[in-house]
Amino acid sequence: MRKSLIAILSLILVLGLLAACTNKEEAGQEDNKDKGGATTIRIVMKDDNSSNPVSEKYYDAIEKGLLEDENIKVNFELVDLPQGNYAEKLNLLLNSGEIPDMIYFQGGDQAIADQGLLEDLRPYIKDSKYLKDIIQPFNEKRLANYPYLLWIKPLAPKVPVIRGDWFNQMETSKVLMENPTVDNYYSFFKELVEKQPGGDKPKYAITVAGDIAEIDYMFDMAFGINKTWLQKEDGSYEYARVSKQQKEKLEFYNKLYKEGLLDPQYLRLSQVFVGTIFR
Repeated sequence: MRKSLIAILSLILVLGLLAACTNKEEAGQEDNKDKGGATTIRIVMKDDNSSNPVSEKYYDAIEKGLLEDENIKVNFELVDLPQGNYAEKLNLLLNSGEIPDMIYFQGGDQAIADQGLLEDLRPYIKDSKYLKDIIQPFNEKRLANYPYLLWIKPLAPKVPVIRGDWFNQMETSKVLMENPTVDNYYSFFKELVEKQPGGDKPKYAITVAGDIAEIDYMFDMAFGINKTWLQKEDGSYEYARVSKQQKEKLEFYNKLYKEGLLDPQYLRLSQVFVGTIFR
């Protein structure tokens, strides 16, 4: 666990070389030193800003971890962008001549790379302590074609979360944890909405923003949707999202919806989907 943390912290330092490193070397690295001898790395990141205490706490923790584990003194400085379209505001910032050390791009990076402002990351990855051992083959191929950007993150499956005190009040919670079947989830959802451990909450057993993708992580495997193309009994294949298994799963969602267990603000999309494909 500790080694994984250091790998992530080291990755941040590598990504700090993403933009304008060559210019800073020419200007002199001492310009980036504060009075405590720490190297200042200026970061522009979507949804992070200096007025957000959560963001500040996050980067403070990274600074502390780097110092304790690697004896690296770093000061992360968040660069604020105006409200609005992130990619547009970022390009305006970069084209104005203000180029942070570490940049999260959401498109528009090709124009910046064409100006020679982004650093080739491959030499730094080759000499890295942890990063070189954890990048995947597809990362290497991407870097071979475009060595200026690197996005490494672990698989991030979505999982359901609930307040622990609410969960522990449900009689069906123990059975659900021991055997998380579709039927046991259904029983848990029913009890949760009926008992409303939060007074008049929860109104629905599941509520998320967006669409049904998040609950698909919970129920795809339960309905046999474990591949993009599923093999049928006759040996042929069909696309998973128009398969019998998908229909059964969406019918289950519809059952939960009709019984008031799923938040209708996002499930309506799946009802349209069911009607379109399986009518």
